[in-house]
Amino acid sequence: MALQDYKWINEPEIWKIKDDTLLVETGKNTDFWAGTWYNFYRHSGHFYGRELKGDFTYQACIEAAFSEKYDQAGLMIYLDERNWLKAGIEFNDGQPAISSVLTKDNMSDWATGIFPGFPGKFWLRISKVGNVICVKYSCDKSSWYLLRLCQLPEAESCFVGPMCCTPERSGVKVNFTLHDGKRIEAEAKVGDTLLDVVVNNDLNIEGFGACEGTLTCSTCHVIFKPEDYARLPEEPCDEECDMLDLAYGLTDTSRLGCQITLTRDMDGLEVKVPETINDARS
Repeated sequence: MALQDYKWINEPEIWKIKDDTLLVETGKNTDFWAGTWYNFYRHSGHFYGRELKGDFTYQACIEAAFSEKYDQAGLMIYLDERNWLKAGIEFNDGQPAISSVLTKDNMSDWATGIFPGFPGKFWLRISKVGNVICVKYSCDKSSWYLLRLCQLPEAESCFVGPMCCTPERSGVKVNFTLHDGKRIEAEAKVGDTLLDVVVNNDLNIEGFGACEGTLTCSTCHVIFKPEDYARLPEEPCDEECDMLDLAYGLTDTSRLGCQITLTRDMDGLEVKVPETINDARS
């Protein structure tokens, strides 16, 4: 079955399939957990599964960047919301750990261990025989180590596939400094533009984004610190440059906010809003 034929539980906002690889950017506060110790129930993690019947072995290579507490990626076998198993790398106690969570009848357990290899790339293999599940992991796709041997309830079929969650991520924060020196901190999502941030947070910046991102005005003109400007992912296009030429107070680090798409590493971005705006349509 091709990756295009899998189905999402909690589809992330940003994902794509490239060749035979699934690329995902996780959403904030996403997780799978039920009850034990923490006394909360979360079913918001991202799981991309295919339905399988009978006995099988499913293997995948996982590549991920782990930096925040409880960041996790791996594989999942899923019967229903109350019965499932997830396994992979989870960032805990300041380091990536090999981890598995078995949930039966809506109650989770959690087992972790030191991961002996490079956590940014590893392999997982889930085998099912009857209702017995065997999970193994590998650092090099050559030597395999047992991670979990357990049972799930009998079921006619189950879903299996990649899983990823970021329970402690809180989105991206952007700091706007207005011409009078007032600072506004706004919450944003990865994939938002700076114009989206202003609109979604109902920020009181008069006239900002009058053309609604159609590149027919320069009212969303913003100015970055040189170090922030240098790490913007894309150069301005010709149409943006044409509109910037009409902006008041143009600097070497000016851009149009509607053309700046936020990425995870832009958290804490500093943005200055000039005193005067210019609507080229008027």
